[in-house]
Amino acid sequence: RVDNGQFSSPSAWFIPPSTRINLFKKDTPVRYELDVPPMDEIIFQPSLALMARLGAAEGFWSSAAYMQKPMNQLLLGHDAHLRLDQLELPVEIAPRVAYHHITSLEAGYAAKRFAASLSYLHEEPIDRLQSSNWTTQSVAPATAISPSLNLEVGSSRVGPSLISFGYLWRWGGNAPDQGRDASHISVFEARYPFERAIRLAVKSPSIFGLAPDEMTGASRVIYDSSEDGAIWSTELQYEARREWRLSIGADFLATHVLSDATSLESGNFIRRYQVHNRIQAGVSYVF
Repeated sequence: RVDNGQFSSPSAWFIPPSTRINLFKKDTPVRYELDVPPMDEIIFQPSLALMARLGAAEGFWSSAAYMQKPMNQLLLGHDAHLRLDQLELPVEIAPRVAYHHITSLEAGYAAKRFAASLSYLHEEPIDRLQSSNWTTQSVAPATAISPSLNLEVGSSRVGPSLISFGYLWRWGGNAPDQGRDASHISVFEARYPFERAIRLAVKSPSIFGLAPDEMTGASRVIYDSSEDGAIWSTELQYEARREWRLSIGADFLATHVLSDATSLESGNFIRRYQVHNRIQAGVSYVF
């Protein structure tokens, strides 16, 4: 939301834009205004999806899918002009809904305790840009390839543990802004946070038989070679009763590259949020 011309959010994953800039060698305040369209224009958007799959639960399988739907993120645009009478920079920011075509092809093999797959996904944006007076967030076609491997290992009274490995290779998708005040990069948050990422995850009931049956442990590491950074997430869950579940977890982000604000690009997800380590705990009740 915007309070007194400044953005505020309870989310740690939101970095507000600058409140002051140096303009003509003077410290100039920036005042923002958020032009939010009616909620039904954001929520009620038609979608179309088709999918075909060949193969049984075990053995070789393949699938193909096509979707035309709204993008997961709202695209943003801004219009700014300098008020010489007050030496102030009013900025109007407006979100818009953009569509895209999604085509995916997948194939794999599934056995009792082993599964492997290869996924291909291509995105073709359908974007309705605003007036040329605006500086708008733009998007580009994207392609991603992702192999994955799942293994069930060990066995306990409550079931086997699962180890999964995956790799994401993505190119395209993020693009420079367009419009009157656009630069060679984008000032908005990137839609794709990872580019060359490896994921290794482990989930084990009773933690390989070392803990009570009611406890489940899960840990995941994502390493992005394009940023030389990693995210490590760990969680423990304890089912006290069928209705009650206790959990505690932590997320840690780290990178060898210093987060110099002048060199940050919109796609530098880990560098941008590397100080946002988190420890969380919770209680849930199922009724």
